[in-house]
Amino acid sequence: MLPGEVPLAETSIRETVLTDVSTYHMQRAAECSVYYSHTRPNGTSCYTASSKMNRENIAAGYPVLVYELPGTESPKAIAMDQGASVVDAINGIGEVSLGSEGAITNARNAYNGLSEEAKSYVSNYSTLEAAEAAYAGLVSQEAENQANNEAQGQANGVIDLIGQIGKVTTGSGDAIKRARDAYNALSDRAKAMVSNYDTLTAAEEEFKSLSES
Repeated sequence: MLPGEVPLAETSIRETVLTDVSTYHMQRAAECSVYYSHTRPNGTSCYTASSKMNRENIAAGYPVLVYELPGTESPKAIAMDQGASVVDAINGIGEVSLGSEGAITNARNAYNGLSEEAKSYVSNYSTLEAAEAAYAGLVSQEAENQANNEAQGQANGVIDLIGQIGKVTTGSGDAIKRARDAYNALSDRAKAMVSNYDTLTAAEEEFKSLSES
C-alpha cells in the first residue's frame, strides 16, 4: 500500500458502493494510459470522475482512489493535488473577455503560489499565458477605443466651428480665429479627426487676401 492510501474497510466510508469505485478505477486507468496526469483527457480534473473521491494517487503507475487520513499524504501526492487544483482554475477562465480579470488573476496567483514540483503538474499553463495575453490585448483595445471616442468628440466641436465660418467676408475674422484656436488646442489624435481642416486653412487664406486688398 502506498503512503496516504487507506483501505476502504478501515475508514468511515464502509457504505461506499464498490461498483462505483470499480467503475472509477477502470475509467481512470483507461484515461491515464493515454494521458498520465490528474487532469483528464477532456481537460477537467480527476475529481470529476467520481463523486466519492477526495484524492487520487497515480504515482504507482495506475490510478488508485484514495481516502486519506490527515497527515498521511505523500509530498508528491500533495504536489500533484495542488497542481490539479490550478488546472481547474485555469480551465475555469473560459472564453476571455473584459470580465475575465478576476478569474485570470486568481489562476495566476494560485499558480505562482505553487512549489516548483506542483507547477510541473499544471498541464495547461500555456492556456493561462494565452488568456493573460488575450486579456491584455482586450484592455489595450478598449483603452484605444475610449481615447478615439474622446478625441472624436473634441474634433466634432472644431468641425462645427469651421462649418460656422460660412462664406468668407471681411467680417469673418472672429469666426476664423475661434475655429483656429479651438483646433490648435486639440491633441494630435483629435486634430487628425477634423475632417474639414482644409476648409479652415482656405478660409484663412481668403480672409487674409480680403484684408490686404
